[in-house]
Amino acid sequence: MKADNRHISRRVFSPQGCYPYLVWFMKKVINKAGSSGKRYWYHVFKTFPWEPHKMGFMSHSKAEQAEVREHIEKLMGAECPSLTIEQDKFRRFLESREKALGQWGSYDDPNYKKSLEYFLTLELIDFRETDTYIDIGSWFSPFPELIRSRVEKVYCQDLAYRQGFYQDQIGCSAAHIPLPDQSVDSMTLHCTFEHFEKNTDTLFIREAQRLLKPGGKCFIVPLYLDRDFINLTDPSLFSLQRLELDQGAAIVRRFGFLNRFGRIYSPEELVKRVISVAAGLQATVFWIREVPWLPITRLISFALMLERKSG
Repeated sequence: MKADNRHISRRVFSPQGCYPYLVWFMKKVINKAGSSGKRYWYHVFKTFPWEPHKMGFMSHSKAEQAEVREHIEKLMGAECPSLTIEQDKFRRFLESREKALGQWGSYDDPNYKKSLEYFLTLELIDFRETDTYIDIGSWFSPFPELIRSRVEKVYCQDLAYRQGFYQDQIGCSAAHIPLPDQSVDSMTLHCTFEHFEKNTDTLFIREAQRLLKPGGKCFIVPLYLDRDFINLTDPSLFSLQRLELDQGAAIVRRFGFLNRFGRIYSPEELVKRVISVAAGLQATVFWIREVPWLPITRLISFALMLERKSG
């Protein structure tokens, strides 16, 4: 990487202009950390994709994402319905979250990313008092507490939990959930699906088809889509378990990603790995419109709903 006279923060984050103050703050802190901190900082920017519209690993230009939307509509032969966030409804949701959890949402979610995910879930899934619900990849998620009073039974599944059942926790792989066939009314994945390694994403879709009751829904938000098929990894994380990457995927090393693995689907790979194996499920890809008063909508463009067909 050749140095020039432009500020690094402007090179990375222009023209969107997101997080320049965070970059400045990190530089100040890391420079105090000595040589090891400076080496880490160097690797962060050495491995950063230097396209102005790419915030770390995928395109967040709504114009480019709109092209991806058109492509997925052609492949699926169906329109991607639009979701527009209404400001008053979102404000009321934040107020209800504050009452339920004792927090406004900004303390642990400064960009309202998780709040938006939870809001969309409540907008698109009509939870009933007789429902059985599973939160997939539920590690530290507050969402089960938000709806516990709305449904009859809540399960929290995560591979990180102790194996087996412990109260409402299920420690297992999302590809093999030890519950009976057609025993679940709804399940959600909040920023979880993209971390499923190997073929766990495909196996989970088949497992969702087995578990959902007729009319049951599985909601995945966000659904990470781009023109290219990408695997993302943070080389600073080490594990005794070998990381197997997808064949044909572009590999992006991203220091600071803080996850072993992330998958960004191309439209073709989404159809191949997800839509085509959901034979008994009706798949709908939603397009999330950008609204100026909620900047995070610029970064989250897609969500996926899978509904088990009745009969």
